[in-house]
Amino acid sequence: MRTFTQFIAAASLGLGALVVPAAAAGDAIVVRAGTIHLVEGDPITGGGAVVVEDGKIVAVGPASSIEAPGGARTIDYGPDAVIVPGLVAADSTYASGTAGPRTADPTVFAVDQFDPYAPIVSALRSGVTTCYLAPARGRLIAGQGAVVKTGGGSSGDPDSRVVLASAGLHGSITEEARRTPGYWEPPVPATVDIGLGVERPQLPKTTMGAVLAIDELMAFAKGDDSFAEEYGEQTGPELASAMKAKKVWRMGGESAAEVRALLDVKQRHGIPLVIDGASRAASMASAIAAAKVPVIARPYFNNGGNFGKSETSDWPSYGHIARLAGEGVVVAIDAPGRLGASDLRFGAALAMRGGLSRDHALRGITLSAAEVLGVADRVGSLAPGKDADMVVMTGDPLSVGSSVLATMIGGEVVWSPEMAGAARAKKASGHAMGPAVVISVDELHVGNGVVHRPGEVLLMGGKIAEVASRVSRPAGAMVVRGSAAMPGMIDAYGHLGTEGGNRPFSTRFDLSRILEPGDYADREVAKRGVTTVNLISRGLGGVTPSIAYKPAATSFDHLVVDGQATVVMQWDSSIVAQSGASVRQTLAKAKQYADKWAKYEADMAKWTPPAPEPESAKDDDEEEESDDEEENGDDKKKKKKKKERDPAKPVTGVFEGKLQMAEDGPEGTIRFRFLEDEDGSITGTVRTSLHEELFDLEGSREDYDVTIMVEMPEGDFVLHLAQIYSNDPPPKGEKKSKKKKDTEKKDTEKKDTEKKSDKDKEDADKPVETYLRGDAKMGDVVVASIDVTQTSSEYKVARRTKRLPEETEKKKAPKGMPKKPSIDPDLEPLRRAMMGGTSVFVSVNRDDQILRCVDTFQAYGIQPVLWSASDAHEVAGQIAGRVRGVLISRNRMIATEEDGTQRNRLVELSAAGIPVAFFSQAEEGAAELGVIAAMAVARGLSPSVALRGLTADAAAILGIGDRVGTLEIGKDGDVIVLNGSPLEVSSSIERVFLNGREVR
Repeated sequence: MRTFTQFIAAASLGLGALVVPAAAAGDAIVVRAGTIHLVEGDPITGGGAVVVEDGKIVAVGPASSIEAPGGARTIDYGPDAVIVPGLVAADSTYASGTAGPRTADPTVFAVDQFDPYAPIVSALRSGVTTCYLAPARGRLIAGQGAVVKTGGGSSGDPDSRVVLASAGLHGSITEEARRTPGYWEPPVPATVDIGLGVERPQLPKTTMGAVLAIDELMAFAKGDDSFAEEYGEQTGPELASAMKAKKVWRMGGESAAEVRALLDVKQRHGIPLVIDGASRAASMASAIAAAKVPVIARPYFNNGGNFGKSETSDWPSYGHIARLAGEGVVVAIDAPGRLGASDLRFGAALAMRGGLSRDHALRGITLSAAEVLGVADRVGSLAPGKDADMVVMTGDPLSVGSSVLATMIGGEVVWSPEMAGAARAKKASGHAMGPAVVISVDELHVGNGVVHRPGEVLLMGGKIAEVASRVSRPAGAMVVRGSAAMPGMIDAYGHLGTEGGNRPFSTRFDLSRILEPGDYADREVAKRGVTTVNLISRGLGGVTPSIAYKPAATSFDHLVVDGQATVVMQWDSSIVAQSGASVRQTLAKAKQYADKWAKYEADMAKWTPPAPEPESAKDDDEEEESDDEEENGDDKKKKKKKKERDPAKPVTGVFEGKLQMAEDGPEGTIRFRFLEDEDGSITGTVRTSLHEELFDLEGSREDYDVTIMVEMPEGDFVLHLAQIYSNDPPPKGEKKSKKKKDTEKKDTEKKDTEKKSDKDKEDADKPVETYLRGDAKMGDVVVASIDVTQTSSEYKVARRTKRLPEETEKKKAPKGMPKKPSIDPDLEPLRRAMMGGTSVFVSVNRDDQILRCVDTFQAYGIQPVLWSASDAHEVAGQIAGRVRGVLISRNRMIATEEDGTQRNRLVELSAAGIPVAFFSQAEEGAAELGVIAAMAVARGLSPSVALRGLTADAAAILGIGDRVGTLEIGKDGDVIVLNGSPLEVSSSIERVFLNGREVR
């Protein structure tokens, strides 16, 4: 989220990527880029090319030396693009299943958990084309791993994505294997003397226990059936088969002692070993190299956790991978333990932090990883005969600033920013709001106090389609089960997305322009159950607007709930006698403004449009005009009418041009984006080459004169610009030279009537250009001159604006029609509030000021929402029924009397029948909104009142109850699924649905 410019930058990031259709069998493709990293050999710079046929690389080299096959398609990503082999993840969590009951079970295959029809998008967008799948975790031998492609398979053969169905035995002797539970198999049938049996402990419990267990398993594999009961009858034969096939033993070992034990096992039993870990065994680097054992290593990354304060604490250290590589160990680099395979490049960069060379780092996530997994004959480098798996990047593959332009598997583009954008657009469009979802729970809290036990809600097309104890189940509907469910929570006053800014929002600014779908913080807040936020700026002005939006919406169309849900005003003043003075003055102006509109609407209701002019009269007038034109054409002596200027038109669009600072100051460029409203008011942005920031602007247009106000670090600027058209007549007093007149006369005489007609038509078709020229002032001093040309007449904003129908566009009003008042953006929300629409939040604290405030607003027909009203409970009985609601912060929830008695303000307000709502007054702090409500319950507030304060009452206070706040048919599909009753502190949120789609 945040600024409109950030959104534009994000949207333009993938402009260079190309969406390439899959290659048909036999088709040839030539992929070009400025740099190609082969991994095996020096990189190709200055332009390289890769030739692909039937999904395989047939040639790679400098572009000048590559001859494209006949009929080959060429895909050129440009001189700045970099091609590297598809990244190889030596480990992943994409298919880790549940471990078997035995400490060793080689019959568990990871490939059985792999869905060959589903691309792993998180891997593809990071450039990972091949990954290892673990069968399970937490066992001495958890099973047999697999190596698969993360996408592709367009041939229709599901097995085409499986590179190795069995990539060897997967196990560990680390702490994770020592947590293996005991084995228990009840006898069938149970007898009196034996009973149900007892749990039998399993090895290993220590490192030596792991070595002992491996020795016993080896004996079992060689025919010693005495271990069949201990390890299971199938374990021995399966191990024997794996040893006969010389399958690799991939064993986890982190400490020096664990690594030493594994090397000892390798030496005694002659098994092909791969050590997975060795993060605390750098001292064993030479021994590992001597044994010719490869290592799958992970760089250190604690992700912000604590390390401990003792001398044995695990402080950050990044050098073990460099030390292993320095001794000649083949090292496959995996992502840090707390991250996933999609962070493979980040892991390699961390290894470089510890001294690993750039070449070794790139090799560690490509060829070395492929060698360790046993698939280097197919992937890991760019060489003839290998799979055409490539990643096209914007720059250095190990630079965190580089991004993926395209991921290719078998010469087919399987991911690009455009493809991802198209998929998001499809999901966001109409019927593609997600599948039908049935949420079935023991307690369904509707939000308005009604609870269904049990209860179900059906979500279809992003909306609530049915609510009952049992709902219908459309074909293909997904059923989600849980303990309890409730409507999505509403933060009634939050700052999520303001990024610490204190500038007040303006009523003249479209707040939807600061929103962007998919923001990380927004999504994390939504995952905690907050599905709607009333976004208000930290700084407040006279009348400050807010916007209610969905923090995890996937598209702009579903982002905004209400573009101006509330306005905030401040009653309190540091001088008590002046409290409310500015509010009363503003309300008086708003009343006058509202009266003008009321009179206009009343006059319009009484006004009768004039009868339309008969068609015959129009025809007669047209004939008379035609006759007049003929007479004028014959009478050459009659002077033509003097050319007049085209009428002024709206300045909506983009203007670009020159900025010249006064007094021989620097010259630069300037770019305006204007959005002009019906009443001539202007909002938008301005960017100059002399500043790094994008500045907001506001102003107005009167005929040809445009006045703009911009607040910059240097101060407040006022721009006076004149609107000029390219076809404007020359300024008054300007005369043509005699030579020019003679030339024009001579040219005119040469042209016949037909040519003149053609020229007139050409001039009529020629587009008219619009310019804005003028100066910028700071106070009374001219500080710069501006000359810009309109380059676009469109202004793209986050929320689509409806085009005005032709009949409502500006045109000459019929005779006698009442004149429509101009719109005042600062007063319009208050006019709507007087009509029962927009909510007005008022900051007021003292009980006497609260009463004056409520009386004042009541005089204008407004029920205000009292915000930060710490004394509201003292006058609850006097304001009940006269306010829309009260917001009390968590810090002021408890009032302590002089005698030490504590009173919960929310309890007293709700007891008087006054709605209350919860709010964060924070950014990502909104994630604890549910905890704030639970704290209020712990301090005496009714759970039912608290739940309404998070949902139905909050929606009613904000005036958005028609869309959110309760689980009712037709409202947005915002639902929270919990593992216990809502507002129990021990209950946690399991799943969140927003607009019918699960937030992930």
